[in-house]
Amino acid sequence: MSKTLNLQSVILFVLMMMMMMLLLITIASCDERTTKQLHDAIKNNHWELINQLIKGGEANPYEKVDYWFSKYDAFDIAVYYGNTKFLTNYMKQLEKEQEYKLQQLKKEQDQIQLETQLANQFKNTIYMTVLVIVGGSFLGYWYIQRKLNEQIEQENKQVEQNLRTKEQEKIKIENKLIEIGKEKMKIEVKLNEILEKQNSHQQPETQKRELERMKIELETANHELMDLKEKIEEEQRCCICMDRNKNAAFNPCGHVFCETCCSHCLSKCPICKTKPRSFYKLYM
Repeated sequence: MSKTLNLQSVILFVLMMMMMMLLLITIASCDERTTKQLHDAIKNNHWELINQLIKGGEANPYEKVDYWFSKYDAFDIAVYYGNTKFLTNYMKQLEKEQEYKLQQLKKEQDQIQLETQLANQFKNTIYMTVLVIVGGSFLGYWYIQRKLNEQIEQENKQVEQNLRTKEQEKIKIENKLIEIGKEKMKIEVKLNEILEKQNSHQQPETQKRELERMKIELETANHELMDLKEKIEEEQRCCICMDRNKNAAFNPCGHVFCETCCSHCLSKCPICKTKPRSFYKLYM
């Protein structure tokens, strides 16, 4: 009979352990599904779902999930898909939380200071009241002074206890601030990775645009140079024969033509219609 009971107990224990293991596996798989859901939302920029999963506490962005041969958290996924908005928004959220913790810490310190001041004020008030009521009675003064000391001692113990409690809360808040600072540093590193990756992709395109701009400027300069060269050649060409270069000028008007045309037009200058006395050769 006892052996049968022992066997039943063992079987019951094994069944309970198996149920607990199945429950843990189910919880873990649910958490992993939620985390993967967050990763997919980051990949596809579904901000409503991202906010719902993170602000609702359903998904932890720092939880890593196996993808082939590596584990990635939400920030790794954001870097991989270049989702800078998720990183900047989460960093702003951490900054707000950090500011809230600092304000909370300041309030706790102000509360401690106020309680200390109230305790000192209570002590001084009671002391002055004793002096007024007793009116010089040594026995009454001694009795009330003893009660006053007991009350002050009790108040001091309470204040010290409050101070210890507030100090512990202060340490917790400071540790949380350090943790938030580390999270911000991690996100800043991820952002820098994305910016470097984007810059490395954009750099060849920027260089290409710069080369195209320089090419256009060079072609424009070449056209201007050719136009200037043609203009100079046109100005040097004789306006009468339009063939030979100018190399002679009439005297006294000074209009310039080629030597051959000058020798044929001694009766009248083709431009100002004056009669030249002579022409002289130019060396240009």
